[in-house]
Amino acid sequence: MMRPQRMLRTALATASVVALAGLAACGTHAASSGAGSPPATSADATSGDPSSASVSPSASTASTPAESSSTATGAGGAVTVANRWTATHSGGGAIAATVADGKLWVGYALTGGAQGKMHGELVGYSLTTGHPEVTAQVGAFPVAVAASSGGVWVANGVGDGSQPNSPLLNTVEQLTTSGRLVKTSRFAGPSALAASGSNAWVYFTSGQQAHVAPVSSVSSGPARSDVALPGQPEGGQPGTSPLVYCNGKVFAVSAGQGPGPVTLSELGATATQVARVSVAAQVPSLACTATGAPVLVLTGQSSVLVSKATGYKPVTLHASGDSAVAEGGGQLWLASASGGAVRVTPIDESGTPAGSAASAPASQTPLLAGDDSGLWVVIPSLSQGSATLRVEELTASGR
Repeated sequence: MMRPQRMLRTALATASVVALAGLAACGTHAASSGAGSPPATSADATSGDPSSASVSPSASTASTPAESSSTATGAGGAVTVANRWTATHSGGGAIAATVADGKLWVGYALTGGAQGKMHGELVGYSLTTGHPEVTAQVGAFPVAVAASSGGVWVANGVGDGSQPNSPLLNTVEQLTTSGRLVKTSRFAGPSALAASGSNAWVYFTSGQQAHVAPVSSVSSGPARSDVALPGQPEGGQPGTSPLVYCNGKVFAVSAGQGPGPVTLSELGATATQVARVSVAAQVPSLACTATGAPVLVLTGQSSVLVSKATGYKPVTLHASGDSAVAEGGGQLWLASASGGAVRVTPIDESGTPAGSAASAPASQTPLLAGDDSGLWVVIPSLSQGSATLRVEELTASGR
């Protein structure tokens, strides 16, 4: 099983070469983020330190005007492209995205500065126009972004080793929705985030074991209520996450040694096993249903789905290549990328297609972000130091 650091290097390289394209309607459906790190230290809190996270003039340009909606029909219903826009950004590629506070929040790696001192950027785009409304400097490798009404959290991973002098590697930054730094907390190998209201959680590595901690509870003291997961951390790639918040509960995925079993746990004072599956799968993607139950998709030689509806047993998906699951507009969505194309399909909780599919040229699973209105599909590309995003909002009929 591929470990998180290796997967991150692969993901960062892949994020730099994704082909730019929009989702085109398709008439028929197809189902389609430390080893050996020391325990994470107590938080190092800062307040508005301009050298770490600071509001700056946006390096992203105004986007193209929103385009007309289009609809794809199929046996299971219709998928509508409710909104569509593009944006460009001077610097590194997009590697994380989420939706909150009326904005699409995108984390860009390696922007500005000299070698060894480059930083990343967090950009908040208007959901309706694609105009960049907030820009803040963050760590060089913002591998995960989570946002809610309480603010925006950015996990800065180890990256590819090219920025050894960056002070913000192995940290989680908490920012206001206007981009002002509130707190910087230090973690070993952070790779995923989840947030709700004023609370957030970080998935990180400590002593080769997966841990989850409440970021908002971190203080200058030693106690912070880490929860150790069974086995090693299970990393991901852009567009996927081993951590999710579901209606008052937090769920996380961890892995055994080698190809060994994947465990889905519900987190409280300890980790309670929800499911344990042994499949030839590598990349976990977690989502939450409208009723608050977790849905897990694992991608490997074949993709499988595990949910309450399947009795938490793996069900093979008719999807090829990398796959990811997300919730948007009260609907579950499955994205899969293979053969230079990506397909996004509404599914039910057992993984069955529940409508037609949207399709586009792409070489990796896109970044997915959902809100109450629908699913936001972000396809990034990078060419000669300029990143481009193609963004589409998808809604499904009957939702």
